Amino acid sequence: MKQTLKYLTSILAILALFSSCNREFEWEGFGVNNDDSDEHCISLEKDSEGSTRISVYSDSAWTAELENDIDWATISNTSGNGNGYILFNYKTNRDAIRRAFVLVHSKGETKRIMIVQKGDDIVFRFRAEDGDMIIEKEATTYYLALDANISNDLYQHVVLDEVQYNGEEGWISDVKMEGEQLALNVAANDTEKERSARLGITFTDPHTKLVYGPSYVNITQTTTSSIEITWEALLARYEAATDRNSDGSWTITTEGEEEANGIKISGVSVSFPENTNAAMNAQSSWSGSSFAVTDTYNNDATNYFVSKDGAYSMLLRMDTAKDNILAQYSKAQIRVNGAKLRKLGEGRYMLADIRSRNIVSIVTGSEQDVPAVERTISELSSNDYYRIVTLKDVELVYNKGAFYNTTDGYRYACDYYPTMLRDKDGNTIYMMFNYASAYWVRNGKEAPCGSGDVKGIITYETSPRYGSNPNIVDGVSSGNGSMGAFVIRPYNEGCLMFNYDEQENFSATHTEWCWNDSNLLLEGNAALAKVGEGKVYHEMDVKPVLGPNFNGLTYSTSSTGTQIANASCAFSSNWCDEEGNLKGVIFEFNATTLGAGASLNIAYWAGSQATSGVGVNFPANWKLEYSIDGVTYTAIEGSEIDIHPFVWWTSSCPTFATHGLAQRSFLLPAELSGAKKAYLRLAPYNNLCASLTDPEGGTFSSKSFSTGLYLAAVTIKYNK
Repeated sequence: MKQTLKYLTSILAILALFSSCNREFEWEGFGVNNDDSDEHCISLEKDSEGSTRISVYSDSAWTAELENDIDWATISNTSGNGNGYILFNYKTNRDAIRRAFVLVHSKGETKRIMIVQKGDDIVFRFRAEDGDMIIEKEATTYYLALDANISNDLYQHVVLDEVQYNGEEGWISDVKMEGEQLALNVAANDTEKERSARLGITFTDPHTKLVYGPSYVNITQTTTSSIEITWEALLARYEAATDRNSDGSWTITTEGEEEANGIKISGVSVSFPENTNAAMNAQSSWSGSSFAVTDTYNNDATNYFVSKDGAYSMLLRMDTAKDNILAQYSKAQIRVNGAKLRKLGEGRYMLADIRSRNIVSIVTGSEQDVPAVERTISELSSNDYYRIVTLKDVELVYNKGAFYNTTDGYRYACDYYPTMLRDKDGNTIYMMFNYASAYWVRNGKEAPCGSGDVKGIITYETSPRYGSNPNIVDGVSSGNGSMGAFVIRPYNEGCLMFNYDEQENFSATHTEWCWNDSNLLLEGNAALAKVGEGKVYHEMDVKPVLGPNFNGLTYSTSSTGTQIANASCAFSSNWCDEEGNLKGVIFEFNATTLGAGASLNIAYWAGSQATSGVGVNFPANWKLEYSIDGVTYTAIEGSEIDIHPFVWWTSSCPTFATHGLAQRSFLLPAELSGAKKAYLRLAPYNNLCASLTDPEGGTFSSKSFSTGLYLAAVTIKYNK
């Protein structure tokens, strides 16, 4: 019989666009979609994420499977008896066009369905295209990095053009793709002459038949080998050097036999060229509402290198992004003549101005080639800088809503966001994310509620936006915007090994104020807690209102960003009375159920009114105090913080303004546990405020404009 089969729309709000035509066909008991051709086609938009149905028509049992393992899609509803459907679940595509194939089997037949997700234009070239790669005289297997955005399954369609030798031939062999790199075997050069070759590759899209390339790179093999020195010896030369550059770096010099052959160090790379979360980028500004693109050189040209014995590590800052060619866990030798070595701090060295031609040997490696380092936050030391470390048993300081709270609308000029982690002892560390990594962090999933482990590269960061105030005097910064002694940078989603079940956490919530539901419960002028018995109120009896919050779950590509309207608690007020006494907000809660000695911790997301003529009058310096009688308050040691104003659409947006709500967490004094009424006071401790050029460039008084404190959430937890 004849039947017209039509595509079904997505089961979510996202619409899948199907590209094949709707025509009738004959089928005998088994069919899919609306075509009986050998290959059916479904087209999806690049910026969509969700699920779409694939119709199955059968008068008997059927099964379905993905033809190849892919990391951007899964299928469910994979079997049935009679008419039914398969659910194809897919992620947003941030790269080039990609394809998946679903195989449906029934009655000895197989139908093959191609799903095409649109993407960016294909990029395909050697990372060091038209560059000159130097290989030393020994026989080696060398790996060339590609700058390409094709999916993993398409690398098999990369082919070698003819190798063009300049003189002697045949010393390059067995050229083939291994994963996403091109491997080639190079024979030993036993001659007295350098030899060179030009190598080209092309990629043919198997579906569109379009050809990309050829892309070329020059290979030169020398007749000598540079002299390998130990990391210890190289660092000792730096410490002894008297001819430092003005920035404290030392241009590595050699003499004698070293001068003729050069010197090199050996190690293993722990980052990779495609790592979008390798380093903090330079911060741009904008004019009016016109975005400026952040300079991504720092990130794109950064790798991290560990000595073969695991005793030393350093930051590699390549000359350009194209020179960053080392895949993760590559075992490499780097000729360091002329490079600049600089000590950035205790345990932190940077080797800069490295070009791809300085990397004279590359052999593919594995995770087993670097030491497995596990630490608690308190165990971190200067020996851990620039290494991959797994932090054990940590949790997000606040786990409702998104991984981080920021407006994506300012992402071009504000390229990063620090998310705070803590352990059961109250120790904290920031987990840094660049915006280019937001698509695997802010991907529609709720933040994990349980504790777990986080893997990443340990770095040291300074931030004029979220760190301590830089204290600019006469145009000179006397502070450093420190984010703490250590920061961890995860490099992919698999680094975030949290348990999503809150029951598996090491802590439990005692009292919590949260306004993600845009519901402000009031008792007089106090906002009531959503969990436990508690309230928050301004000391000047100001009624709170709902304010903006940027706790959205999905990364936004629009200039307006991701915002949950009216989802924070805002106190708009002066912050001192007529006599000049500084005033703040009080958190009051009942701690009798905890019993004496319980380990209490407070965490909150806070920010101030936007940076405009009003927001700069917001207090810059705050501290947290506690009381058990609501009258006498004692400062909590180490709880002094800076709260910066929000960014704003002006031509003079300060570089110290935040683009989201800052996360803070503090261990509370044990004497609060068991108190019938426990009090915490968050208040300014001086009358300094920001100007448009300085985070502490002004002062405020009782006659200042009313400015708003925004609280996205406040949670008080205890260890189970």
